[in-house]
Amino acid sequence: MHQELTAKEAKLGAEYKKLSADIGKAKEDGDTYTARELKEKREDIQKEYWETRNRREGTMKAIAEKWQAEEAA
Repeated sequence: MHQELTAKEAKLGAEYKKLSADIGKAKEDGDTYTARELKEKREDIQKEYWETRNRREGTMKAIAEKWQAEEAA
């Protein structure tokens, strides 16, 4: 599960960077409609990225706590 979440996090990060570059190009071209649409997509990607990251970190924390509890027992 950790690997899947890490891969998804990396994929979303790459998508975010690409959208940011596309937004810059749209602004340079004066295409405000496309820039706005891309910004909305980027916000969605950013939200999904943070949800994935928080889920991965939560999973890792739970695993670490479980190991500590087993070692203490």
